[in-house]
This record gives sequence, structure tokens and C-alpha cells, in this order.
Amino acid sequence: MNFAGRTILGACSVAAIAALLTPQLSLAADMKLGLKDEPRPAVITLQETEEGGVFADKNGMTLYTDRDETKPNTPACTYDVPILGEVAEADDIRAFPPYPNPTTCLHKHKPVVDIGDGKAVGPWAVIEDSYGIKQWAYKGHVVYTSVKDLAVGQNWLDIETGLRQGRKRFLTLFAPLELPPDITVQEVGVAKVFATYSGRTLYTLTQDRVGKSMCDGACLDQWKPFLGGALSQPRGEWTLVTRDDHTRQWAFRGKPLYQFASDKAAGDTRGNNLPGALVAVAYPAAREPSSVTIQGTPVGDLYADDKGMTLYAYICPGSGGRECDDPTEKMNWWYVICGNTPEKCAKEWKPFLASENAKPTGGTWTTVSMPLPWSPVMAAPGSKEPSVKVWAYKGRPLFTHANEDRPGMIDGMDIGTLGGPKWFSIRATGADLNRKTTAIQAAR
Repeated sequence: MNFAGRTILGACSVAAIAALLTPQLSLAADMKLGLKDEPRPAVITLQETEEGGVFADKNGMTLYTDRDETKPNTPACTYDVPILGEVAEADDIRAFPPYPNPTTCLHKHKPVVDIGDGKAVGPWAVIEDSYGIKQWAYKGHVVYTSVKDLAVGQNWLDIETGLRQGRKRFLTLFAPLELPPDITVQEVGVAKVFATYSGRTLYTLTQDRVGKSMCDGACLDQWKPFLGGALSQPRGEWTLVTRDDHTRQWAFRGKPLYQFASDKAAGDTRGNNLPGALVAVAYPAAREPSSVTIQGTPVGDLYADDKGMTLYAYICPGSGGRECDDPTEKMNWWYVICGNTPEKCAKEWKPFLASENAKPTGGTWTTVSMPLPWSPVMAAPGSKEPSVKVWAYKGRPLFTHANEDRPGMIDGMDIGTLGGPKWFSIRATGADLNRKTTAIQAAR
């Protein structure tokens, strides 16, 4: 792929982009779910985030697992100094500039080392890494906190990018849900939805009353009640409502659940956006600020500014330990990517400024101070250096790209290095039923 005359290492093919197109899901009402109260160590807690309940350390900081682990209970996160990458611009390939005292994976991701008596508890076990450090692991995966999380209830390390090109190394350790055996939660496109045990998406109908299905006659041609089995029993907010034919239909918070007749396989959402129907979404997306829109693009739905211009964040996926997008590090790597000087970077990338009275909408969308001249990371806490107030997604300041002049353009996407720092768009993780995604307006 060629963006603005720049050849980018590791860019996706057109076919790969097409494969990533996913439908936008309508969101039902906020559905926070009960968490399973399984055995766990006293130092491991449960914490609610905007994306669902997670395991946390005793201070409430979110825990993560490392996808780079190749063997159970064997940490891949080490104190090894990361290998620097290369950046390509036209025919010129240059190595990243050296930097003093490089931080490593274990500097940025602290394992939970408070092990108490060291005894295994349920799915939790104590393991020892190559440095002799004893730490907790969950179902064979070592668990870590992140320096990117600055407060309880954040999971700022885990972020969905536009192309998913930068494979997420660290994944939020979500706590298991208290669900009836008939119900599962599936990742469908960009949302987590309620589904049957075979993965078929479930829906609710607005015509239904609490505890009563109003779907009969021709309605049943499209919407198939999700019936409980002979041994199905209510659990918490999950109930079984009796239909007029005396069959029992599963309901959540009193709202009967259905399958859509035209959904043929697990993950299908063909009933999405049909009048009077809502995909039963388990975890709605965090509410974005009023100045942020959801824009249709050739790679799916992305967050954009109020003019439809795609929003980007500077993200280091962490492959090989190269992370450089948190406030504890102030790198010059991004200058290499966008032109080698602050002045060129400032012309190419425009910060998404927030007004002085702008208020965060939650923990995911916040306002941060960004140092001047333009730097793609937030200012360190207590910093006195000159800065501007910008909108941020999971702590990362947002920018638009100077080469884009109409909605739907993605010229700034994926500029960077293979497996290293890049400019990423942010996948829109949901929208309400009555706020449809803006159609693609730019032919790419």
C-alpha cells in the first residue's frame, strides 16, 4: 500500500482490507453482567471497566496476559533490551535513533509477585521466571499490570486499531461471566454479543414487554424464540418466560431473546438494524465525545472528528518489547517516521484539540495535555513544559492527517514500521441503533 508517496513496510493488501470489513452492530441498553465468583488468591480482585469486568491486582489495576508466550507458565516478557526496527520512506531506509537507558518489557509490565503462601487457588498458580521471580499465572498464562494504566478501571494497554495490523501483544484478562449453560458471549465484528451455545447471535425486540413475548404469527417467520431446554433453570438476571404455546423462552432482565432466521452461521448479524430489533450486546462501547463521529471507510467503521476526518493515534504494539506510547517515555522515533523534524511532523499531523471546557465522557475518552512541539504521547504527570489540550483514546492523543481532505480517507493509516511504532486509526467499537454510521463518502 502506498500512502502519500510513502512506502510502508508490512502494509495490508487490498484483499486483506476487504477481509476485515465487518458490519456495524446496533447496541442495546447497557448490559453489565454478573461475574462468576470462582476461587482466586486474596491479592487478585475483580474490577469493573467500561468494557466489562476484569481481574485486577490488590490495588485494582487491570491484569493482562501476554500473547507472545509459547509455553504454559513460561513468561516471554523479560528484561532483554528490545531490538530496534527500521522505517521506510520512499527509497530511504533508516534505523531508529539510539536512545539511553531503554525500558524493557518487564519495566512496563509488572507481574503480580505478592504470592502469599504460594499455594494454587482454582485456576491460579504460582510460577517462577528465569530471574527467579515468583508470580501468579491464570490458566497457564502469566499475568501483568501495565504502566499505561494510570488509574483503577482502565485497560489502556488493550486497543483495537483500524487494520489490526499491529497485533495486540497484551490482552485484558476479563473475568468469566455468570451465565446459564445455554448462553455464551461471542466477539462478533467489533462488539461482544450474547449468543447461543453454538455461537448464533441473539436479539431483543422492542415490541416485547418485560416478561412477555409479543412476537407471534408472521413475526415468527423472521424471529425464532430462543427456547430453554427441559433442565434449563433461571440464574440471576436470566429468566425463562412462558410463551402462549407453553414453551419457555430465555430472557435477560425480562427481555425475551430471539435468533434471526436468516443468520446461517455463528457470528452472523443479518438482523442488525432491522426495524424494532436490537442485537443483544453484552458490552456496549464507551460513549465518545460529541465532537467525535463514527465514519464508514474502506476498512470498516473508524472514529473521526466532527468533519469526518479519520482520527489516528501513535501506537507501539509491543512486538519485541518496543513500546513507546506512554507518558514515561519521550522518544524521537516518531520524527523519523514523519520527516525527521518536529516542524515536518507538525505539518503532517494535526492534533485533535479539545476546548477548554471539554469534559471526559468516561475512562476511555479523556482529555490530556500534549507537549509542544508536537509529541504523540501525553505529558508526564506534573510536567511544566508547554502543552496543548487534546482529546485522547485510552490515554493516546489523537490526530488528523494533513493529506486527508474528505471523509472516509485513510492516507495516514499504518504509517510506520514493521512490528514497531505506527500511526493507527481506531476501530469504532459500536454505535446506538438510532445513530447509524456515516456512509463511505470517499472512493478509495
